[in-house]
Amino acid sequence: MSHVLKDVSDHGVATLTINRPEVRNAWSIDTVTEMTAAVEAFRDDPRIRALVLAGAGRAFSAGGDLNWMRSILHDPDGIGRSGAEKIHRLLQAIGSFPHPVIARVNGPAFGGGFGMVCAADIAIASTEALFGLSEVRLGIVPAVISPFVLRRLGGSTARATCLTGAAIGTDEALRIGLVHRVTEPGDLDAAVSGMLGEILQSSPVAVAASKKLFNDIERADEEEHLSIALDAIARAWRSEAAAEGISAFLGKRPPAWRVTLADV
Repeated sequence: MSHVLKDVSDHGVATLTINRPEVRNAWSIDTVTEMTAAVEAFRDDPRIRALVLAGAGRAFSAGGDLNWMRSILHDPDGIGRSGAEKIHRLLQAIGSFPHPVIARVNGPAFGGGFGMVCAADIAIASTEALFGLSEVRLGIVPAVISPFVLRRLGGSTARATCLTGAAIGTDEALRIGLVHRVTEPGDLDAAVSGMLGEILQSSPVAVAASKKLFNDIERADEEEHLSIALDAIARAWRSEAAAEGISAFLGKRPPAWRVTLADV
């Protein structure tokens, strides 16, 4: 049975749902492998304009599968290292995905699930969500997800979150920037659809270029920032997207790429 459900809407919104509700969508090695393959396939699909990450049932993802964790204890340098590399590949695929990624956080997001929220561009959470880096309470460390947590939360907040291992509610998650919107459980899908509707108003070429710009600047030294920005804006002005967008604005008409909010 597949651990991951895949769907693509008529408007190019891909959805990946971890489908292990009986274990709160905990990650096995098969789950990670399936998720990575799906994200990488969607990356190369010209239809895709956005990606939604979700969890079946009442949890987003509780982190590592207990059976997998037991096997790592007996072979940390083999199974443990190999598994960590696979998790990094998944999170890197999400973080470098060329289009916006939204985490639909319906419930608990711990460990790797927390890392997946941080790797996404936008996180929308139900009030029933709960977040935590509880690794230290298990005697381990949040090693592979740490770059994504640091990028999302900054050093000080990431340290406080990791070193205590305490769970974080949605009010705190919103305050520290872990999530960007919190809604009642019954309104979660509408909130995700509303965010997607806003994304689909814009040029997919420009959105992808903007995401690449931010990723490039984050990885570069400060003295490279201006050069990266100048190259990005020069490419943008030469693009067909710019010609269409400016022409549509001046002609008081919708651009060819726009999807109305009612259609999402």
